[in-house]
Amino acid sequence: MTTTNNKGRNACQPATQTTCPDSNGTSAEAQRARLLAALKRGPIDTVHAYRILDILHVPRRVFELRGQGYVITTSWISRITEQGFRHRVGLYELEAK
Repeated sequence: MTTTNNKGRNACQPATQTTCPDSNGTSAEAQRARLLAALKRGPIDTVHAYRILDILHVPRRVFELRGQGYVITTSWISRITEQGFRHRVGLYELEAK
């Protein structure tokens, strides 16, 4: 016999998930959701995703989205940080299906 017990849990949460995918949480799922939403609006670079979207390892989240079937291209650009240092960073773009 199978029963369902959602006692004490948000309906959108499996037992091992701590946040809903569209939340501002720090789970990988929440980070992927934020990144995907941003990519649907246009290209995103590593610095923007790190600072604005609060994604600490952007290439890993891109890798995971690619594993889910999204076609994301990477090109390289230079960005100068607030400290004045030039960095070569990835610019990610979601390809239309």
